[in-house]
Amino acid sequence: QIDQEDGDEHELSPLPCHEALPRQRIQDTRENGRGQLRCMMSNHHPVLVFMQEAGLEQYADLLVTNGFDDMETLVEIDDLDMKDMGISLGHRRKLSKRLRELGVQSQQQSQQQSQQQSQ
Repeated sequence: QIDQEDGDEHELSPLPCHEALPRQRIQDTRENGRGQLRCMMSNHHPVLVFMQEAGLEQYADLLVTNGFDDMETLVEIDDLDMKDMGISLGHRRKLSKRLRELGVQSQQQSQQQSQQQSQ
């Protein structure tokens, strides 16, 4: 993408992580072999940390770029979303399992906090 301001031509910086790219552009990137999507994320970004722990960190940029940029949104991802982004079947299953486990852990923590507050 080129910015033409005052006759000067220079490349624009990449889109911020929170701006979703159209699915077609993601598919073109994958099919044309132009490399992975790059996104400037902190090593402490919750989605990146979760994906690293799941052994699926190669998808962190893709998820964040497509709007799954926080854990609240990521837990709502479904199989069709993952398939549309090009995540392989085995990795979709693995991610779904880890997200279910995360939901159970969150539920247990909420119950423990409720019990502690009522005592």
